[in-house]
Amino acid sequence: MTISLATFGLGWHFAPKPVATSIPLPPKKISPKRFGPIQYSHLSAGDLASLKARLVKAEKIPGGARHERAVLDIIAGLDASAVKDLLDDFKAKRPIDFGDAAYNLVDRWAELDPQAALEWSRNYNDRQDKNNFMEQVLKDWSAQNPADALAALRALPAGLQAAQLEGYVSQYNPARTLYSDVYSAWASTDPTAAAADALNLPPNSTKDQSLVAVARAWADQDPAAALAWSNTLPAGSAKNSAVDAAIQAMSKQDPQTAAAAASNLPDTQDRDGLMATIASNWADQDPVAALTWADQSLTGASQNNAINMAFITFCSTDPAGAANYYLSQVSNPNMVHNTDAFMVAFNWAGQDSQGAINWAMALPAGTTGTSDPTTDLRNEILRVGLIDLSDNDPVAAASYLQQNLASDPNFSQLSSQLVLHWSKSDPQAALTWAQSLPPSDAQSQSVSTAVTQLATIDPQTALNDALQLTGDTQNKTIGSVFASWAGQQPNQAVAALATLPAGEGLDSATASVAQSWLNTDPAAASQWIDTLSPGSARDGAVSALISTIGSNDPASAYNWAVTIGDPTERDTQVVNLAKQWSAKDPAAAATAAQNALNFSNLTNSQRATLQKIANPATSN
Repeated sequence: MTISLATFGLGWHFAPKPVATSIPLPPKKISPKRFGPIQYSHLSAGDLASLKARLVKAEKIPGGARHERAVLDIIAGLDASAVKDLLDDFKAKRPIDFGDAAYNLVDRWAELDPQAALEWSRNYNDRQDKNNFMEQVLKDWSAQNPADALAALRALPAGLQAAQLEGYVSQYNPARTLYSDVYSAWASTDPTAAAADALNLPPNSTKDQSLVAVARAWADQDPAAALAWSNTLPAGSAKNSAVDAAIQAMSKQDPQTAAAAASNLPDTQDRDGLMATIASNWADQDPVAALTWADQSLTGASQNNAINMAFITFCSTDPAGAANYYLSQVSNPNMVHNTDAFMVAFNWAGQDSQGAINWAMALPAGTTGTSDPTTDLRNEILRVGLIDLSDNDPVAAASYLQQNLASDPNFSQLSSQLVLHWSKSDPQAALTWAQSLPPSDAQSQSVSTAVTQLATIDPQTALNDALQLTGDTQNKTIGSVFASWAGQQPNQAVAALATLPAGEGLDSATASVAQSWLNTDPAAASQWIDTLSPGSARDGAVSALISTIGSNDPASAYNWAVTIGDPTERDTQVVNLAKQWSAKDPAAAATAAQNALNFSNLTNSQRATLQKIANPATSN
């Protein structure tokens, strides 16, 4: 466990104690004999200060294991009264969030005097921590003396007996109660006795939860015996859950027997999830056998889930084997439908980029992945493999791409993806490589990608490189450069706009500056837009402003829209805003729409829309 004892002198501050999503076995106990004799009993003020100082020193020890051992050494030197004194001090200094250090102390107290530890926990003033402390004490106590632990639990007020664990615990396992925790701990040491005792509980949800807890803990040790016992339970949800738990545990040791047991379950029991768990556990040992079983023995949803889970496990443990298996099953509709070669690529690329790329090169033309039958699988896996390779060795990725895929129809896309990832570590080197490509769409796309990334650290150099491009690629790249520039230094970006010649590049850059600046300082950006001279550049900036404020303030956006010089763009914006405005203020929108009907370039459809807004009564 992780222990944080920062700011000891000013109070206690700890990371929250993680709680398992399944009922855990009891924690390992701290033995005073192992760590030395008791050093502290009832604590004086000086003792308390000394302990805090020692714990602060232990906190500074590097290394998780050494740090933890140092803290546990100190705690193991406390007797029950000293533990209480220290916990009381914790409670006074920080009454809500103790974290792992408090749990270590509660563990120690439960070992020495569980009744006193339980009483202190039940009177704690934060409900979530109280439940967690009580749970910890009862689990520890039941591992030592389950009969006494159960007696203490039954002596608690009814509300505390069935206290649900709250917060992040309940979102994973809302059925956990103090009873189920006690029976789980008991079953981990004596499952037969725990099972017999749980059967004597009154028939209610607590009994059902306790029976399932016994089955889970028992199955971790002897799944066959746990399954045999679970099958003797009365029909119902508790029996179903207990049988499931036993079969799931059995599938980790003997998946074939577990599969046979699951196949004999009644149709009334939901078997889809259980079959998927068996397949996944089986695939950890023999993925091909697991997939063959799912393909030949199961049907419907059970088959689909089992094949999918087994293949996921196969990909994570042996992506090369999963890849070869996938290729061998392209004629099997069950396998093709429920396996996904993209998964192979992502797992394999993380372990062996070159191997994943080579495998993709050997794929038959037209092979598709099940996650998207319209996507070119070969290209997708090459992309994933090259991305991973470019993150680790971009020079090797670039060399491979040029040597093996220069004539590939997807070369432009692949080279652009490589440059994108290369630019994260060395944008100038990525740009130099992109510029070295032969004049082509691939070169333009790659240079554009590199320049866009370079703009994040050197926008002026990026702009100079962008100006070397041509056509639409140049305009889009200039816009990307200015978007990045304005996001960091809007005033410098505005000044740089003056260096651009009139044209689509300037229009794109102006709109990009407006959009980026509006995202960070809308008031300043609006004032700047208002100073722009009429023309296409200003129209683009106004359109960016409208897209930012239109949904929340259609009235202001409408007033901006009517100032757009291009009639086609103006009319489009005005009609769209009139529709948005009519939902918020029909009367004001009707007046604006009536005025807009005077625009001479409206299409028939736009005019009809405005007439409907201007005269809603006559249009119904």
